[in-house]
Amino acid sequence: MSMPTDLLSRLSLLSLIMQSVRVVAMRGAAVALHHCAALSAPVRAAPRAAAVLRSSAPCRLFTAAAPAKVSMGAIKQLRERTGAPITECKDAISGVLAEGKVDASSEAAVLDAAVEWLRKKGISTAAKKSGRVASEGLVALQAAADGRAASLVEVNSETDFAARNTLFRTLCTSVSRTALELAQSAAAKGDMPLASLQEAACVDPTATGNSVPVSSAVTNVVSTLRENVQVRRVAGLSVQQGVVGTYVHNAVENDAPTAAQGPAVRLGRQASIVALEVTGASAEAAFGLQSLANKLAMQVVASTPRFATRADVPEDLIANERAVLTEQANAAPIPVPGQPIKKATKPKDPAQLAKMMDGKINKWLGEIVLMDQQFLVGGEDASKPPTVAQVLEKEAGKLGSGATVQIKAFQRFLVGEGVQTNKDADSFAKEVAEKLAKAQ
Repeated sequence: MSMPTDLLSRLSLLSLIMQSVRVVAMRGAAVALHHCAALSAPVRAAPRAAAVLRSSAPCRLFTAAAPAKVSMGAIKQLRERTGAPITECKDAISGVLAEGKVDASSEAAVLDAAVEWLRKKGISTAAKKSGRVASEGLVALQAAADGRAASLVEVNSETDFAARNTLFRTLCTSVSRTALELAQSAAAKGDMPLASLQEAACVDPTATGNSVPVSSAVTNVVSTLRENVQVRRVAGLSVQQGVVGTYVHNAVENDAPTAAQGPAVRLGRQASIVALEVTGASAEAAFGLQSLANKLAMQVVASTPRFATRADVPEDLIANERAVLTEQANAAPIPVPGQPIKKATKPKDPAQLAKMMDGKINKWLGEIVLMDQQFLVGGEDASKPPTVAQVLEKEAGKLGSGATVQIKAFQRFLVGEGVQTNKDADSFAKEVAEKLAKAQ
């Protein structure tokens, strides 16, 4: 029994289409086009099937341009230059080739354009992550070779895991060296404008040898580490004649590739610098006080003074402390459960009260003023250590008649000190939780 010609034509057409689609999936558009021409011969006897094959609709499927192939060698080179993830390196090269603005035959031109592509994306990434809390990180300290200047820089990250990354430590090293140059040129006396540091040039940690603004270097690191990274604060001290003492508490290894270039940059969670100004003595004699200055920097970390001398303490702060102490002295005793109730004391004589307050204020100043603190490191008499002022006076006497040694200023940085870490709306943990909820 023979089948109608129209039905045979339809079956032939259906078979042809199914085979063509299978070839497209397995071999690509170019092979399918050739196969389609070969298969069209047996069905030329069917007029309607031949008309369908000659139509332009199916042919569009096979003539579409294939995407440009990205070699693994190019991806590897781009990753080595930028430190970006493999997928983003591939996307960057593919995007550059798709734009067609560079010569695809020049690998160097394609890689340069891909680096710029990643840099632009990094700016967007940094903007998105800037609202997240960054309370971890490191403090970078660098001292000048002549001992007359030093700088402190706090660089924050979201996690301590990022702070252990070599790229992050390379950023700290680069920014610290720039900060020291600013401190030396501006004769710094403490806190330095953060904006000046952000605009200053430093070595880009993601591309060795390139000089970029500090703000751009931070952006490049953010795009690689995928965390909010910020240069939070900077301070520097310098003296015309004297030394600047330095100390880093619980220092960590600086494994940055640029660490061996120039004076050492030390990294840690807490660090301090102290400027000793010397007058009436030679520069060589003043340089001999470096060990004492380093011990004072260690004391600043240990005892956390707030001021260098009594003259630096604001009068309103002293008045407020005196008022609090006076109120405490005149207050009625607070009942303690399980203990006999103490009788209220009679109001104290004004002269006696004033003398008592003077003693308490002196004790309080001895805690917050560095010059008034007891010298904690290397005192000769441990039972009765001298004050820092007495130690400096003794050292000035060794330099000769008329010589003086004074603490010009000091700075101490502790990672995350004063950073608000309970921002639920912008916290890293909440962002992760939101992403997990969307994925479910």
